[in-house]
Amino acid sequence: MTGMGDLLSPECAEHFIATSDLVYRLQPDPTRCTLIPNGIDLERFHGRRTHGVPHAIVRICRPEKYAEFFWYAMLPVLADYPTTELCLAGAEGSSSHQIRTLGVIMDVAEILAQSYLFVHTPRPGEGTRDLAVMEAMAMGVPCVLGDVPCVREAAADEGCAALVPHNDVPRLTVALRHLLDEAEEAERMGVRARRYAIEHFDMRPRVASYERVYAAVTRRQ
Repeated sequence: MTGMGDLLSPECAEHFIATSDLVYRLQPDPTRCTLIPNGIDLERFHGRRTHGVPHAIVRICRPEKYAEFFWYAMLPVLADYPTTELCLAGAEGSSSHQIRTLGVIMDVAEILAQSYLFVHTPRPGEGTRDLAVMEAMAMGVPCVLGDVPCVREAAADEGCAALVPHNDVPRLTVALRHLLDEAEEAERMGVRARRYAIEHFDMRPRVASYERVYAAVTRRQ
């Protein structure tokens, strides 16, 4: 198995494709690396939403990547908003009245289409240019996000998401309550997020970039 150290080694490959600016800046020889940022399928993540559950909040992430301050903010909010349901996509375990574990899901777009908010608080240093954030924004779901590098690479424009400092429980609580109380503001944020995704996340231009890199490498062989 190739580890991160091997992937960053100049001897590992003829040429690298970095899918985020962070990975690109880590490369020891930038002349052998091309930056092609992650993109998503905007037809699959189409922005059409149907709220199946009132105030359904979805969290999509491997549990081991999550910062614990998420729960310190979320549990009091759930207690004060009894019609709100938290869906934990990717998490295993039993469900309760307001917390539903979905396990591994195949259709992320369908879950997001039924979601009122998307909450994502990864630890710093976990991942790059987060696809989960990009998918939620493309669906037009208002996002409450931890302000860490992998999130910033996706949601660089603060107007299209609520960014809260890492480990700041009061700020996360305020952001959640505000969007649960202010449906019109939440809707406007979702519209801005969708617009930003269309402008910045479309995977189709990336396909041509990949093809150019592959063709250049093939010619040199």
